Amino acid sequence: MSNITSLRGVNPILSTADEALNAKLSTIRKGYYKDPFLSHFASRSSSNKENRNYSYSPIIRRGTYGRVCVMDTIISYAIDRVVKKSSQPDLQVIVLGAGKDSAYFRLRAGLLIDSRGGNSHVKNDGMPISLSWYEVDQPEIIDFKKGRLSHLPDFCVKENNNFKHYLIPFDLQGNIHELLSSIESKECYRFDKSKPTLILMECVRMYLPFSSSCDILAAISKFVKDSMIAIYDPMLLEDAFGRIMRRNFIAMRFDVGEGSDLICQNTLKKSQATLEKFGFDMMLACDMLDAYQNILLNKEQNQANKCEMLDELEEFHLLMRHYKFLVAKVSTDDDIDSSFDAASFEKFLKK
Repeated sequence: MSNITSLRGVNPILSTADEALNAKLSTIRKGYYKDPFLSHFASRSSSNKENRNYSYSPIIRRGTYGRVCVMDTIISYAIDRVVKKSSQPDLQVIVLGAGKDSAYFRLRAGLLIDSRGGNSHVKNDGMPISLSWYEVDQPEIIDFKKGRLSHLPDFCVKENNNFKHYLIPFDLQGNIHELLSSIESKECYRFDKSKPTLILMECVRMYLPFSSSCDILAAISKFVKDSMIAIYDPMLLEDAFGRIMRRNFIAMRFDVGEGSDLICQNTLKKSQATLEKFGFDMMLACDMLDAYQNILLNKEQNQANKCEMLDELEEFHLLMRHYKFLVAKVSTDDDIDSSFDAASFEKFLKK
Protein backbone atom coordinates (compact mmCIF):
# COMPACT_ATOMS: atom_id res chain seq x y z
CA MET A 1 0.00 0.00 0.00
CA SER A 2 1.20 3.54 -0.57
CA ASN A 3 0.03 7.05 0.09
CA ILE A 4 -1.49 8.40 -3.12
CA THR A 5 0.23 11.71 -3.74
CA SER A 6 1.02 13.83 -6.77
CA LEU A 7 4.49 13.04 -8.08
CA ARG A 8 4.62 15.27 -11.15
CA GLY A 9 8.08 15.79 -12.55
CA VAL A 10 9.37 12.57 -11.03
CA ASN A 11 9.55 9.17 -12.72
CA PRO A 12 6.37 7.67 -11.19
CA ILE A 13 7.67 4.11 -11.24
CA LEU A 14 11.00 4.95 -9.60
CA SER A 15 9.27 7.12 -6.99
CA THR A 16 7.10 4.24 -5.83
CA ALA A 17 10.17 2.52 -4.38
CA ASP A 18 10.45 5.39 -1.90
CA GLU A 19 6.68 5.47 -1.34
CA ALA A 20 6.62 1.79 -0.38
CA LEU A 21 9.73 2.20 1.77
CA ASN A 22 8.25 5.19 3.64
CA ALA A 23 4.99 3.35 4.33
CA LYS A 24 6.93 0.38 5.68
CA LEU A 25 9.20 2.60 7.80
CA SER A 26 6.14 4.23 9.35
CA THR A 27 4.69 0.77 10.07
CA ILE A 28 7.97 -0.46 11.57
CA ARG A 29 8.38 2.61 13.77
CA LYS A 30 4.87 2.09 15.12
CA GLY A 31 5.97 -1.37 16.30
CA TYR A 32 4.08 -3.64 13.89
CA TYR A 33 7.18 -5.67 13.01
CA LYS A 34 10.97 -5.57 13.23
CA ASP A 35 13.19 -4.54 10.38
CA PRO A 36 16.58 -3.04 11.29
CA PHE A 37 17.65 -3.00 7.62
CA LEU A 38 15.06 -1.01 5.68
CA SER A 39 16.13 2.44 6.90
CA HIS A 40 19.53 1.92 5.26
CA PHE A 41 17.81 2.04 1.87
CA ALA A 42 16.09 5.37 2.50
CA SER A 43 17.07 8.06 0.02
CA ARG A 44 17.75 11.65 1.01
CA SER A 45 14.23 12.62 -0.04
CA SER A 46 12.81 9.84 2.17
CA SER A 47 14.84 11.09 5.12
CA ASN A 48 13.67 14.65 4.53
CA LYS A 49 10.05 13.49 4.51
CA GLU A 50 10.59 11.72 7.81
CA ASN A 51 12.13 14.87 9.28
CA ARG A 52 9.06 16.83 8.23
CA ASN A 53 6.85 14.32 10.06
CA TYR A 54 5.75 12.83 6.78
CA SER A 55 3.33 10.33 8.30
CA TYR A 56 0.88 7.70 7.21
CA SER A 57 -2.60 7.03 8.50
CA PRO A 58 -3.34 4.00 10.70
CA ILE A 59 -5.22 2.25 7.87
CA ILE A 60 -2.23 2.62 5.53
CA ARG A 61 0.08 1.18 8.21
CA ARG A 62 -2.32 -1.68 8.86
CA GLY A 63 -2.62 -2.38 5.13
CA THR A 64 1.15 -2.26 4.74
CA TYR A 65 1.53 -4.72 7.61
CA GLY A 66 -0.93 -7.06 5.90
CA ARG A 67 1.04 -6.78 2.67
CA VAL A 68 4.32 -7.69 4.37
CA CYS A 69 2.69 -10.55 6.28
CA VAL A 70 1.24 -12.30 3.22
CA MET A 71 4.46 -12.00 1.23
CA ASP A 72 6.45 -13.33 4.20
CA THR A 73 3.99 -16.21 4.50
CA ILE A 74 4.51 -17.34 0.92
CA ILE A 75 8.30 -17.19 1.39
CA SER A 76 7.97 -19.27 4.56
CA TYR A 77 5.76 -21.80 2.78
CA ALA A 78 8.27 -22.19 -0.07
CA ILE A 79 11.13 -22.76 2.39
CA ASP A 80 9.05 -25.19 4.45
CA ARG A 81 8.08 -27.24 1.39
CA VAL A 82 11.60 -27.48 0.00
CA VAL A 83 13.04 -28.46 3.38
CA LYS A 84 10.44 -31.20 3.81
CA LYS A 85 10.70 -32.61 0.28
CA SER A 86 14.46 -32.91 -0.11
CA SER A 87 17.41 -34.18 1.88
CA GLN A 88 19.45 -31.43 0.20
CA PRO A 89 16.93 -28.59 0.01
CA ASP A 90 17.64 -25.83 -2.49
CA LEU A 91 15.38 -22.87 -3.27
CA GLN A 92 15.65 -20.02 -5.77
CA VAL A 93 13.65 -16.81 -5.34
CA ILE A 94 13.24 -14.24 -8.13
CA VAL A 95 11.78 -10.90 -7.03
CA LEU A 96 10.57 -8.95 -10.06
CA GLY A 97 10.35 -5.22 -9.36
CA ALA A 98 12.06 -5.64 -5.99
CA GLY A 99 12.40 -1.92 -5.26
CA LYS A 100 14.06 -1.25 -1.91
CA ASP A 101 12.49 -4.24 -0.20
CA SER A 102 14.50 -5.83 2.62
CA ALA A 103 12.86 -9.27 2.83
CA TYR A 104 16.09 -11.07 1.98
CA PHE A 105 17.93 -9.45 4.88
CA ARG A 106 15.04 -10.03 7.30
CA LEU A 107 15.04 -13.67 6.20
CA ARG A 108 18.74 -14.02 6.95
CA ALA A 109 18.20 -12.48 10.37
CA GLY A 110 15.22 -14.75 11.15
CA LEU A 111 12.79 -11.81 11.12
CA LEU A 112 10.11 -12.93 8.68
CA ILE A 113 6.60 -12.19 9.94
CA ASP A 114 5.21 -15.69 10.08
CA SER A 115 4.27 -17.59 13.20
CA ARG A 116 3.95 -20.88 11.31
CA GLY A 117 7.61 -21.68 11.73
CA GLY A 118 9.28 -20.28 8.61
CA ASN A 119 11.95 -18.62 10.71
CA SER A 120 12.76 -21.92 12.43
CA HIS A 121 14.65 -22.95 9.28
CA VAL A 122 16.87 -19.88 9.48
CA LYS A 123 19.83 -19.82 11.83
CA ASN A 124 22.23 -17.56 9.97
CA ASP A 125 25.01 -19.77 8.54
CA GLY A 126 23.34 -22.88 9.91
CA MET A 127 20.30 -22.70 7.65
CA PRO A 128 19.48 -26.24 6.44
CA ILE A 129 18.72 -24.99 2.92
CA SER A 130 20.65 -23.41 0.07
CA LEU A 131 18.95 -20.16 -0.95
CA SER A 132 19.68 -18.12 -4.09
CA TRP A 133 17.85 -14.77 -4.08
CA TYR A 134 17.58 -12.68 -7.27
CA GLU A 135 16.28 -9.09 -7.15
CA VAL A 136 15.36 -7.44 -10.44
CA ASP A 137 14.56 -3.75 -10.92
CA GLN A 138 15.42 -0.68 -12.92
CA PRO A 139 19.13 0.16 -13.08
CA GLU A 140 18.78 3.31 -10.96
CA ILE A 141 17.25 1.37 -8.08
CA ILE A 142 19.71 -1.51 -8.32
CA ASP A 143 22.69 0.87 -8.36
CA PHE A 144 21.30 2.71 -5.33
CA LYS A 145 20.74 -0.53 -3.45
CA LYS A 146 24.21 -1.86 -4.23
CA GLY A 147 25.66 1.35 -2.84
CA ARG A 148 23.90 0.83 0.48
CA LEU A 149 24.88 -2.78 1.14
CA SER A 150 28.05 -1.69 2.93
CA HIS A 151 25.84 -0.16 5.65
CA LEU A 152 24.35 -3.55 6.57
CA PRO A 153 25.78 -6.12 9.01
CA ASP A 154 28.28 -8.47 7.38
CA PHE A 155 26.29 -11.59 8.22
CA CYS A 156 23.39 -10.33 6.07
CA VAL A 157 25.49 -9.39 3.08
CA LYS A 158 28.32 -11.88 2.71
CA GLU A 159 27.66 -14.97 0.64
CA ASN A 160 28.29 -18.44 2.04
CA ASN A 161 27.32 -21.99 1.19
CA ASN A 162 23.72 -21.30 2.21
CA PHE A 163 22.99 -17.79 0.97
CA LYS A 164 23.57 -16.13 -2.40
CA HIS A 165 22.17 -12.71 -3.28
CA TYR A 166 22.07 -11.13 -6.75
CA LEU A 167 20.97 -7.63 -7.79
CA ILE A 168 20.04 -7.53 -11.49
CA PRO A 169 19.34 -4.28 -13.39
CA PHE A 170 16.48 -4.65 -15.86
CA ASP A 171 13.44 -2.64 -16.94
CA LEU A 172 10.46 -5.00 -16.83
CA GLN A 173 8.84 -3.09 -19.68
CA GLY A 174 11.62 -4.51 -21.85
CA ASN A 175 11.88 -7.99 -23.38
CA ILE A 176 11.36 -10.45 -20.52
CA HIS A 177 13.05 -13.21 -22.51
CA GLU A 178 16.30 -11.24 -22.44
CA LEU A 179 16.16 -11.11 -18.64
CA LEU A 180 15.41 -14.80 -18.19
CA SER A 181 18.03 -15.79 -20.76
CA SER A 182 20.61 -13.68 -18.91
CA ILE A 183 19.74 -15.21 -15.53
CA GLU A 184 19.96 -18.71 -16.99
CA SER A 185 23.09 -18.35 -19.12
CA LYS A 186 25.42 -16.09 -17.14
CA GLU A 187 27.70 -18.16 -14.96
CA CYS A 188 27.84 -15.48 -12.28
CA TYR A 189 24.14 -16.04 -11.44
CA ARG A 190 24.46 -19.82 -10.95
CA PHE A 191 20.79 -20.32 -11.78
CA ASP A 192 19.52 -23.88 -12.16
CA LYS A 193 16.22 -24.44 -14.00
CA SER A 194 15.83 -27.83 -12.34
CA LYS A 195 15.54 -26.35 -8.83
CA PRO A 196 12.33 -25.20 -7.08
CA THR A 197 11.78 -21.49 -7.74
CA LEU A 198 9.51 -18.88 -6.18
CA ILE A 199 8.69 -15.75 -8.22
CA LEU A 200 7.42 -12.68 -6.36
CA MET A 201 5.61 -9.77 -8.05
CA GLU A 202 4.61 -7.19 -5.47
CA CYS A 203 2.94 -4.07 -6.94
CA VAL A 204 4.60 -4.72 -10.31
CA ARG A 205 1.95 -5.56 -12.87
CA MET A 206 0.05 -2.39 -11.94
CA TYR A 207 2.69 -0.34 -13.81
CA LEU A 208 2.66 -2.42 -16.97
CA PRO A 209 0.55 -2.58 -20.10
CA PHE A 210 -1.56 -5.72 -20.01
CA SER A 211 0.31 -7.06 -23.05
CA SER A 212 3.67 -6.78 -21.22
CA SER A 213 2.18 -8.39 -18.12
CA CYS A 214 0.96 -11.31 -20.23
CA ASP A 215 4.39 -11.66 -21.85
CA ILE A 216 5.97 -11.96 -18.39
CA LEU A 217 3.50 -14.61 -17.23
CA ALA A 218 3.85 -16.61 -20.44
CA ALA A 219 7.65 -16.54 -20.22
CA ILE A 220 7.74 -17.46 -16.53
CA SER A 221 5.43 -20.44 -17.02
CA LYS A 222 7.92 -21.92 -19.49
CA PHE A 223 11.10 -20.90 -17.65
CA VAL A 224 11.10 -23.23 -14.62
CA LYS A 225 8.64 -26.10 -14.38
CA ASP A 226 8.92 -26.52 -10.60
CA SER A 227 7.92 -22.97 -9.75
CA MET A 228 5.31 -20.89 -7.98
CA ILE A 229 4.31 -17.24 -8.38
CA ALA A 230 2.84 -14.83 -5.80
CA ILE A 231 1.25 -11.57 -6.96
CA TYR A 232 0.13 -8.59 -4.89
CA ASP A 233 -1.48 -5.63 -6.68
CA PRO A 234 -4.23 -3.02 -6.48
CA MET A 235 -7.61 -4.01 -7.88
CA LEU A 236 -9.63 -1.19 -9.45
CA LEU A 237 -13.10 -2.61 -8.97
CA GLU A 238 -15.90 -0.91 -10.87
CA ASP A 239 -17.29 0.92 -7.86
CA ALA A 240 -16.98 4.40 -6.34
CA PHE A 241 -13.77 3.61 -4.45
CA GLY A 242 -12.24 1.96 -7.51
CA ARG A 243 -12.96 5.10 -9.54
CA ILE A 244 -11.28 7.24 -6.87
CA MET A 245 -8.23 4.98 -7.00
CA ARG A 246 -8.12 5.29 -10.77
CA ARG A 247 -8.21 9.11 -10.60
CA ASN A 248 -5.40 9.04 -8.04
CA PHE A 249 -3.24 6.82 -10.23
CA ILE A 250 -3.86 9.16 -13.18
CA ALA A 251 -2.71 12.07 -10.99
CA MET A 252 0.48 10.09 -10.33
CA ARG A 253 0.95 9.82 -14.14
CA PHE A 254 0.42 6.08 -14.32
CA ASP A 255 -1.04 4.46 -17.40
CA VAL A 256 -4.60 3.61 -16.41
CA GLY A 257 -5.93 3.35 -19.94
CA GLU A 258 -8.00 0.53 -21.36
CA GLY A 259 -4.86 -1.40 -22.30
CA SER A 260 -3.28 -1.23 -18.84
CA ASP A 261 -3.01 -4.21 -16.51
CA LEU A 262 -4.84 -2.19 -13.84
CA ILE A 263 -7.95 -2.00 -16.02
CA CYS A 264 -7.71 -5.35 -17.78
CA GLN A 265 -7.19 -7.22 -14.48
CA ASN A 266 -9.58 -5.29 -12.23
CA THR A 267 -11.31 -8.35 -10.73
CA LEU A 268 -10.12 -11.57 -9.12
CA LYS A 269 -11.96 -13.58 -11.76
CA LYS A 270 -10.06 -11.88 -14.60
CA SER A 271 -6.75 -12.20 -12.78
CA GLN A 272 -7.27 -15.90 -12.12
CA ALA A 273 -8.35 -16.54 -15.73
CA THR A 274 -5.19 -14.88 -17.05
CA LEU A 275 -2.91 -16.99 -14.87
CA GLU A 276 -4.70 -20.16 -15.95
CA LYS A 277 -4.52 -19.11 -19.61
CA PHE A 278 -0.73 -18.88 -19.41
CA GLY A 279 -0.16 -22.24 -17.78
CA PHE A 280 -0.64 -21.80 -14.03
CA ASP A 281 -2.72 -23.81 -11.57
CA MET A 282 -4.33 -21.60 -8.94
CA MET A 283 -3.45 -22.17 -5.29
CA LEU A 284 -5.11 -19.04 -3.87
CA ALA A 285 -6.97 -15.99 -5.18
CA CYS A 286 -8.44 -13.49 -2.72
CA ASP A 287 -8.73 -9.82 -1.90
CA MET A 288 -6.53 -8.48 0.87
CA LEU A 289 -9.34 -8.25 3.40
CA ASP A 290 -9.87 -11.99 3.01
CA ALA A 291 -6.09 -12.49 3.18
CA TYR A 292 -5.77 -10.36 6.31
CA GLN A 293 -8.54 -12.21 8.10
CA ASN A 294 -7.58 -15.74 7.01
CA ILE A 295 -3.85 -15.82 6.27
CA LEU A 296 -2.63 -13.73 9.19
CA LEU A 297 -2.76 -15.75 12.40
CA ASN A 298 -4.53 -14.40 15.48
CA LYS A 299 -1.12 -13.72 16.98
CA GLU A 300 -0.21 -11.47 14.05
CA GLN A 301 -3.55 -9.66 14.05
CA ASN A 302 -3.29 -9.12 17.81
CA GLN A 303 0.16 -7.61 17.30
CA ALA A 304 -1.37 -5.05 14.95
CA ASN A 305 -4.13 -4.23 17.45
CA LYS A 306 -1.56 -3.68 20.18
CA CYS A 307 0.24 -1.12 18.03
CA GLU A 308 -2.81 1.03 17.38
CA MET A 309 -6.56 0.68 17.17
CA LEU A 310 -8.44 1.53 14.00
CA ASP A 311 -11.25 4.06 14.24
CA GLU A 312 -11.89 3.84 10.49
CA LEU A 313 -12.59 0.09 10.34
CA GLU A 314 -15.08 0.34 7.47
CA GLU A 315 -12.60 2.42 5.45
CA PHE A 316 -9.88 -0.14 6.14
CA HIS A 317 -12.12 -2.97 4.93
CA LEU A 318 -12.98 -0.96 1.80
CA LEU A 319 -9.32 -0.30 1.05
CA MET A 320 -8.32 -3.94 1.55
CA ARG A 321 -11.07 -5.16 -0.78
CA HIS A 322 -9.35 -3.19 -3.54
CA TYR A 323 -6.05 -5.10 -3.31
CA LYS A 324 -5.52 -8.69 -4.41
CA PHE A 325 -3.24 -11.57 -3.52
CA LEU A 326 -2.79 -14.49 -5.89
CA VAL A 327 -0.67 -17.62 -5.61
CA ALA A 328 -0.28 -20.15 -8.42
CA LYS A 329 2.12 -22.87 -9.52
CA VAL A 330 3.21 -23.71 -13.02
CA SER A 331 1.12 -26.54 -14.47
CA THR A 332 3.19 -29.68 -14.76
CA ASP A 333 2.92 -33.11 -16.33
CA ASP A 334 1.87 -35.96 -14.05
CA ASP A 335 5.40 -37.37 -14.06
CA ILE A 336 6.91 -34.14 -12.68
CA ASP A 337 6.94 -33.99 -8.90
CA SER A 338 6.15 -30.35 -8.10
CA SER A 339 7.38 -28.88 -4.82
CA PHE A 340 4.29 -26.68 -4.53
CA ASP A 341 0.58 -27.50 -4.59
CA ALA A 342 -2.74 -26.18 -3.32
CA ALA A 343 -3.25 -28.95 -0.77
CA SER A 344 0.08 -28.45 0.98
CA PHE A 345 -0.38 -24.66 0.94
CA GLU A 346 -3.82 -24.97 2.54
CA LYS A 347 -2.37 -27.32 5.17
CA PHE A 348 0.48 -24.85 5.84
CA LEU A 349 -1.98 -22.01 6.35
CA LYS A 350 -3.89 -24.07 8.91
CA LYS A 351 -0.81 -24.48 11.14
